[in-house]
Amino acid sequence: MTSALLHNSDLTIDMESVQFRGSVEPGRALKVKVIYQNRTGGDIRMTLPDRTRVLFPDNDTILLQVTRKYARKALDDILTRCGLRRVAATHSDFRTQRASPGFGMELVLLGRAQGGEPVPNQRRTRADEIWAN
Repeated sequence: MTSALLHNSDLTIDMESVQFRGSVEPGRALKVKVIYQNRTGGDIRMTLPDRTRVLFPDNDTILLQVTRKYARKALDDILTRCGLRRVAATHSDFRTQRASPGFGMELVLLGRAQGGEPVPNQRRTRADEIWAN
């Protein structure tokens, strides 16, 4: 998680300052934010790759990653809105004593849905143009 900070600043990384903040998006997903927080008690000056010096204030944070673990139904709704369908899928449950059944990882092969156009009022993207050809 800290690789981007190591490669793009001269910030000294303290692994105790890496925090994981989880939340629930009801009926949709589990959301996890990984942040780096300045917990030194003072402001830090750091240098970026272009030699710009910036201030990293005490208790301020840098967002390192955001990830979501979607519920299957929510993912199906997202795919439908994008004009996609499942061609094939395989699911692997995480097997631990604490894991609940059905919680795991899914690999999905997608194809264009019949009619294949995204829901109206969505901005057309380069991906839409590729699908059209």
